[in-house]
Amino acid sequence: MVNDEKHRSKSFWRDLTEHYGAYRLYIDLPYTSSDFASSYNTDHQSCVDELIRSLVPLSNFVNKFIQDNYNSMYLKLKNLSLGPFAPRSFGIFPIIAINYNIVSNYHWDLSDASNCLCCLIPLGNFQGGDLYFPQLHVRISLQLGQVVTFDSHNLLHGNLPLISGIRHSIIYFVHQNFFHKEDNYSNMEIENVKLTKSLHNNKNLNKRILLSEPVNFQTIDYTINVPKNKDQRHSSEELERGRKGESKILHFNE
Repeated sequence: MVNDEKHRSKSFWRDLTEHYGAYRLYIDLPYTSSDFASSYNTDHQSCVDELIRSLVPLSNFVNKFIQDNYNSMYLKLKNLSLGPFAPRSFGIFPIIAINYNIVSNYHWDLSDASNCLCCLIPLGNFQGGDLYFPQLHVRISLQLGQVVTFDSHNLLHGNLPLISGIRHSIIYFVHQNFFHKEDNYSNMEIENVKLTKSLHNNKNLNKRILLSEPVNFQTIDYTINVPKNKDQRHSSEELERGRKGESKILHFNE
């Protein structure tokens, strides 16, 4: 499918990721992502519109999940100002990312808002590729249609290799710069104590624990010899496999 130009943006092959929704960086008014508004191919926009419409049931489910389990975060993001021209296609979340057949290195998403959570939904027919949080020593076995909610800004995370199949993922998140503008600054301060408590202790199900220090191999790619414009989440080898429609398969005798 991705070989058809109308199904991908112009920059798709760079990192096998598409972003849809709104950013807010160097100007006061939010603006749509280039993947969302790309006009290099006349058929691309209609394809994007169809995709966004098809994601409405999933977006509604994710929003309801946050409302039921993280109500303070839900109310905060519901009041987030996107401006009159930015699309609000995903409810409380300004933007989503779709990763195509990519296994991520260990990384922090430092551009994600530090006072919010992201929601990850794995898709495809696959085995393996578990999500691992090395500082928490927590390993999550990903399953089709599962919703995994976590603090992507503060928690080091990455994927283990796939055993078989191909996996895509949709991530709902908030860019940190939405909270840096004047009309949203006060919103950032709303019930921050209550918000922090609810994020870290969901209905008394989570216990606060200390984070262990990441070991060298989990961070070395992000501290030395990395070009500033390089996507540090994905190795060039992993991207090449993804472009070929392949996955890094885990062999048990390795």
